[in-house]
Amino acid sequence: MWSPPRANTIKCNFDTAYNSNLLKSVTEIVFRDSERLILASCTYHNPFIADATTAEAKACLQAVMVAEELSFRNLTIERDSLTVIKKIRASKVDKSNIAAIVHQRVWIEKATHKVEMIAEKDRSPLN
Repeated sequence: MWSPPRANTIKCNFDTAYNSNLLKSVTEIVFRDSERLILASCTYHNPFIADATTAEAKACLQAVMVAEELSFRNLTIERDSLTVIKKIRASKVDKSNIAAIVHQRVWIEKATHKVEMIAEKDRSPLN
């Protein structure tokens, strides 16, 4: 269940879908404020991804990079994301071994209709 961050904090959620046959992944990243409003939403298509752990690590790196580019200072990342970071540190994955970003879409203050619909459902008092 998604919960909003505290005031003056931005919450980052990301997820990735990995295709082991094509060795590709797609990452979705959403940044929301304490009022659950979408501040930015991103989609990355990642070719040449060796495994699901690498796909998750790449998604985490992409989320942090977008946050830095947008100057989001007070950032909260969901616990699953922290698990990925711990896996990266434990396996000592070098950033240079992660493939470069090939395709990126970023929406600032206006996400796609589908993302807006999902976020609006989260804002509902029934959730």
